[in-house]
Amino acid sequence: GYRVNIVHGQGESFVKDSYTNRTLFGGDFDYHFDNRTVIETNISHYATDVTGLPGAIVYNGASSKSGTNSFLPKALDPTTPGLGQPGAGTSLITNTAELKFKHEFDNGWKFEVGGLYQDAVRNLFGITNTLNNNKLDYTTVKNFAAVPHFTIASNEAALNGHFDVFGMRNDFTLATNGYTQRSYNYRNSIGVTLGGSNLANPALFAPKRTPFNGGQYESGYLANQSIITADTIHFNDQIALQSVLNTSFLSSRSFALNTKTRTGVQNSSDVENGALSPTESLIYTPTSRLTTYVTYASSIEQGDTAPVNAANPNVILKPYHDLQYEIGAKYAVFDDFLVTLAGFRMTRPYAAPDVRTNIFQVEGTQRNYGVELFGQGNVTPELSLLGGVTWLDPRLQNTGLAATDNGLVVGVPHRKTDVAVDYHPNLFHGAALTGAVHYESARAAANTNNSFADSFATLDLGARYSTTYQTHHATFRFQVINVTNTFYYASVADGAIVGSAGANTAYLATPRTFQASLELDF
Repeated sequence: GYRVNIVHGQGESFVKDSYTNRTLFGGDFDYHFDNRTVIETNISHYATDVTGLPGAIVYNGASSKSGTNSFLPKALDPTTPGLGQPGAGTSLITNTAELKFKHEFDNGWKFEVGGLYQDAVRNLFGITNTLNNNKLDYTTVKNFAAVPHFTIASNEAALNGHFDVFGMRNDFTLATNGYTQRSYNYRNSIGVTLGGSNLANPALFAPKRTPFNGGQYESGYLANQSIITADTIHFNDQIALQSVLNTSFLSSRSFALNTKTRTGVQNSSDVENGALSPTESLIYTPTSRLTTYVTYASSIEQGDTAPVNAANPNVILKPYHDLQYEIGAKYAVFDDFLVTLAGFRMTRPYAAPDVRTNIFQVEGTQRNYGVELFGQGNVTPELSLLGGVTWLDPRLQNTGLAATDNGLVVGVPHRKTDVAVDYHPNLFHGAALTGAVHYESARAAANTNNSFADSFATLDLGARYSTTYQTHHATFRFQVINVTNTFYYASVADGAIVGSAGANTAYLATPRTFQASLELDF
């Protein structure tokens, strides 16, 4: 069996003189030895170029070091020329290859083993507009300092099936998965200052040539292999206990650039062998429509990597230990409609450059309390619904600084709603109306909580018609995204996450967008 997907699109985007170009080739090729054994091969090539769209707005960064401060301004019209620069943007190329072998035994047990390799090139020639003060004066820099090249090789193998012990059914899994990742940095900075202006009247600057990058050097190496043992014991039809134990072997090395030899010099390394991540869930199913559960999970994950402009560039922090408690229920209101409700508490270390030393390190703990309500399925034979509501209290704790301790985490809203509906009346077979609502409450824009991104709500509306043309299935789609043309920030992130030490970064969302397409299945 095989499936081939080819996509190409290009043209001007929503800003004058902007340009987008994307190409995707994907091929899936399967060989079935018999009805129980198959080899799956998947390959893909994805290339995208986007230039001229609004750049990042950076605030509370370089300006704060000069004795002033800057706050995140209200979201601007993203179609305004000058927020980005013609010819400045990103050029991304990702090549992926995957091979997987699957076999099902006569007794119902299943085995699979596979590997994947990915090469990701990120030519980041985008725009950063750094605010100099609260009068909206800014300086524009072209090209990012973030890692421009990754390679990842991963593997997985799993054996799972069922057996009975003392009359109790066991759903058992024995598996392993892991990866190695290498990252590469430029030897020379490619950042170039284009000029300055004011956000009330953004300017288009004369283009400048990208400086020579000096080639690349290996800046980081990560390796992680895990052994997973899992068993769900069904004591009876109502009560089950699920236990998962993940045993991890982690290794990391980082390299800083020697300015004299122009080569990477190791500046950190760490090895963690046999790190345990247990997860326990008690499951109670009183009726066929209702399932409840309580879960405890203690997990280990690889630590963050210091940005290149920190005092300890490229250093990979020691693995983090995360903790989660969750209680929830799943209820089938109708045969085809499921509602889930969950409450949880999660903690993880939070890393950032120290405000006094600029050393990238764990600065505290991110603690999240949350409740999530989610529904999916068919409310009626003519109406489908997918979406939910989340309430979250994300706090940064144990920072040692009064200005940030117990403050809200940057970029995470208290409330978030995403609901999509699909109305397909029987009276008009093949026709459907679609709609979606998105809402986020205000988000902290700085760890000191002295700046916030406003709340926003958007509405998407669309229509779809499916028919048959000369035995081929055809689907027409038309959609208007962000019907009200709301201006808002798609993302607001702490600078430590996006790689700009000590600065916070925000990106504007797309404006009202019209989309039309025709899908024809051969």
